[in-house]
Amino acid sequence: MKLSLKSLLRKFLNWRFATVFIVTFLASQGLFAYVLVSKYSCSGESCFSNEGKQRHLSPESLSKVHGRTGEDSHGFMQEAPKNKVFGPIEASKLKYSKENESKIDLSSHKLNFSCSIQEKAPLSAIKRAKSYKCKEEIGELYCKIQKGNVYPQALPNSCPNDNALKSEYIGCFEDIRESRILSKEGVKLLKNSPSACIDFCVQTGHSFAGVEYGNECFCGDTSPSANLRRETFGCNMTCAGTNSSTCGGYLRVEVYSTGIVPKKSAVTDLPQLAETRQAKIAFLLSLNGRSARQVRRLLKVIYRPHHFYYIHVDARQDYLFREMLKLEGKLPNLKVARKRLSTIWGGASLLKMLLRSFAEALNFEWDFILNLSESDFPVKSVERLSDFLGANMGKNFVKSHGWNTAEFMKKQGLDRTFYECDQHMWRIGSRKLPRGIKFDGGSDWVVLHRSYVEFLVNGNSELVEGLKVLYNYTLLPAESFFHVVLLNSKFCSAYVDSNLRLTHWKRSQGCQCQYKHVVDWCGCSPMVFRIEDYGKIDGLRERQIYFARKFEGFISQTAITKLEAELVTSPVNSTSLNSYWENAYHYQDLHPSPNQAMMTLAQATIDMASLLLSLDGQCAVEASSVLELTHYFSDDNYHGSLIMFKTSSHDTLEVKIQPIREYVKKEPLGRLINLRVGPDYDVKERVFRNPSLSLGALSDFYIEHKWTPSDSAANVTFYWLDPGGAIALNEILLVEANSTEKVLWTKKKFSEDLEPGSWTLLASVDNTLLGYIEFPVFPDLSLQRMPHRKQKEEFLQESPKVVQDFVASRPPFIDAPSTKLLASSLFKKYYSIQDVCLVDYPRLRNCFKKLPRCGDTNWSSVSPDPKSEFP
Repeated sequence: MKLSLKSLLRKFLNWRFATVFIVTFLASQGLFAYVLVSKYSCSGESCFSNEGKQRHLSPESLSKVHGRTGEDSHGFMQEAPKNKVFGPIEASKLKYSKENESKIDLSSHKLNFSCSIQEKAPLSAIKRAKSYKCKEEIGELYCKIQKGNVYPQALPNSCPNDNALKSEYIGCFEDIRESRILSKEGVKLLKNSPSACIDFCVQTGHSFAGVEYGNECFCGDTSPSANLRRETFGCNMTCAGTNSSTCGGYLRVEVYSTGIVPKKSAVTDLPQLAETRQAKIAFLLSLNGRSARQVRRLLKVIYRPHHFYYIHVDARQDYLFREMLKLEGKLPNLKVARKRLSTIWGGASLLKMLLRSFAEALNFEWDFILNLSESDFPVKSVERLSDFLGANMGKNFVKSHGWNTAEFMKKQGLDRTFYECDQHMWRIGSRKLPRGIKFDGGSDWVVLHRSYVEFLVNGNSELVEGLKVLYNYTLLPAESFFHVVLLNSKFCSAYVDSNLRLTHWKRSQGCQCQYKHVVDWCGCSPMVFRIEDYGKIDGLRERQIYFARKFEGFISQTAITKLEAELVTSPVNSTSLNSYWENAYHYQDLHPSPNQAMMTLAQATIDMASLLLSLDGQCAVEASSVLELTHYFSDDNYHGSLIMFKTSSHDTLEVKIQPIREYVKKEPLGRLINLRVGPDYDVKERVFRNPSLSLGALSDFYIEHKWTPSDSAANVTFYWLDPGGAIALNEILLVEANSTEKVLWTKKKFSEDLEPGSWTLLASVDNTLLGYIEFPVFPDLSLQRMPHRKQKEEFLQESPKVVQDFVASRPPFIDAPSTKLLASSLFKKYYSIQDVCLVDYPRLRNCFKKLPRCGDTNWSSVSPDPKSEFP
């Protein structure tokens, strides 16, 4: 059939439209990355080349694979978050970048390596690394691995249970497709052989290995029935990738014993009070962030004079380190580490920190060591824990993943090399794990006996030293290292599959790839307990669970208060019981660097407070410097940010401010019921971690939008309008039909520094305005003058009608000759001063007699807070 040029063009345009529609629809379903580049396997929103030599069989051909039940393992996702939508333009950019990963020119980075690097993963890591040193280290590590100079090929298994058996050929058996005789694990190996299959089944911890149909390998723990034994001529198929041996046949499997026994959890004993001595516990607190008050509250509940407390504070957290040093001066059995590491989520530095802390703690007397974070809280008394551990001397408590081991290893990334530098875990290629040992893992929260810790630190074991090398280049190493050493050493019979704690999982929210900025992988994180989740804790009374996580005063102080009341014999009773303060800035901090937008807000606050005080009082007040910024919460709600400042007369005051943001709904029947813009959005907990909502020119912007139920989907256009009324960015997001209220989020980072001033975010459907919200972008006060900007009339003719109508109806934008005046104008429009109090007032005490002392208020950061204070 002959087609005209017009009909060809029409078909081409229809094809383009269909492609955009299909890509957009698939993106909304979280399937975009799979369809766009089929040769990449994807974990969350991170796509990697499909280079693995093993391909796991479908679950239908094996026994049913159970879902993950580990109480605190990070459970890696295999699909993109469903609320992240790529528009057609963004989709094409993603495809382009992936197709060109292998075309990186190393000469442009002035790097010369000892081998040729052609693989996509290391090339991508080298390109994305920031420092020259990091790029160089990634390349050299890759070259050493290629030469076989890094990983041990095999490691010894000294578990007495395993060494009592030997590996041997069992026979040829008939297999059943619907009910495999070896049903625990199954893979297809490109290079198969009995020895390769045995190695795989040893690594996954099974007693029997079976090769079948040339390229298939199965593992199980039960010897096959003698009724299924068949003549060996049925097992005559050559192994895939080799001609040296046979690998079963069609529904014929050659079975071998591996020489090991499956892992088995030791039985725990309940304490007999008349016979059992209490165990002495070392509590290892590995701390990050700025939640000093929550840490003190935790310590008040678990502190006993006869136990030991060792605290490691991340090297970047100066404020928390100073606060913990104050405790060290008060408590003789508490020590704060001086040699501190900077640790990142999933990083090799986490395991280094734990092993170093274990070594330091061995200088003190204890029976068990238990690691905690600032987000843990006990659900039973320390005395009950001490009794239980005293009845189980010598045992080690580590929580396993609770599902298919091979799948765990794959999703955990154990078969990949990762390297930590530039505060990031870079994925740089696949690897083979050492032969001869079992692998396992799950939670990095453990309770270990002293004898096992001494073996880890001082044992000088080939197994331990070899695994330290392996886990130095492993993602989330602490989630597997302690398990693997335990199962393959003389301590294997002391393995208990429990870490004595409960973790609050909600994977629909917890698996949002929120750590991809620090790791080339996609992981999950547990949820914070809120008061409505308390029923989960009530169900633990009869179980051997002693701690739960996560708890955060930033999210829910009332949940902690309720739990504390059940543990403490004399609960604190004060007006601050359900109040929480979290410091966000302190003038003594060198690390981390202060947030520029937050500091501009703080400076604008103290300038405005000084002006108002000078007008109302008998003395002139001149602000000198910002001392601290603290976020204040009460009854689980944010109640403002507190800025403490010093005046030129050396008085100290504190002022409380509250952001003013209002979503203006323009379409009464529209589905969009709320719209918020801010920085540091926690996609898991759905809160802004910087509740003051201070945004600057370099900030990452987040939109949180809430939608009512609807039977139909909608394509929503968001317009970002700069202070002059120009469209800085627009994007189309598909909001799916939903039966319940839905909260969605979008992250947006602009390619250029944003113009300071009053910005607006519009939401529209079919050129109908649903609503809008205005928000400030604060200037950098180190710049004195504002750059010239165009008037908004210049942009109106280029904008869609919905934007033109909106801009034309708005008052003139805020204009100011200097950054300081602009910051002041933005503060007056978007923030309100609610309270002021006096902290230290040698000069002002007679000028402002009506101002309260900060210690007498219920909101100041110096207000009494007995629940978080040591005497």
